Amino acid sequence: MKLKNFLQISNIFRGFTIIILLWWSIKFLAVRSDYITAMNLWEFSFLHAINLVLHEAGHIIFFWAPRQVMVIMGTGLQIIIPFCFMIAFIRQKDWFASCVISWWGFQSIVDSAYYVSDAKDRSMPLITGDPDSHDWWYLLGQWGILDYSEFIGNIIMYLGFFGMLSSIMFMCMTLFLKKEYINWI
Repeated sequence: MKLKNFLQISNIFRGFTIIILLWWSIKFLAVRSDYITAMNLWEFSFLHAINLVLHEAGHIIFFWAPRQVMVIMGTGLQIIIPFCFMIAFIRQKDWFASCVISWWGFQSIVDSAYYVSDAKDRSMPLITGDPDSHDWWYLLGQWGILDYSEFIGNIIMYLGFFGMLSSIMFMCMTLFLKKEYINWI
């Protein structure tokens, strides 16, 4: 791997993207257990707005399914959609873009981990304004594990952070790929 490959013009913009996503990942990691700070961070996060739209679309798309499926597909669609885009970029052999989109998918997992952690307390503001419409309060209550909501949310959150940082690591690796090595898969 030569420095010449790293200094391509496109890699300067990619490096800038990596720095922004790393900074954003650190900001999300810093507020991992503070819902209020996380919500304030989300106010400036266009990704939360996109994730929320996908979450609500999941409920609407699966309105015909049994209630538990309809409720879980809010979070499910919020997480599945970014990874579908990632697969599309992988099929085009655009490794950097697939890593950026996988970062979004893992950020969406972190985004939903706050929601899971809040299931017992139901302190997060919801679109409906009704704490009884909390998806994860309903699901974990149905499954008899509501008391473990914070523990489950923390596990999900750390998996999401690990995925975000792994995505950034793979983004860094793509900066050093020679053009002839792009088709390595």
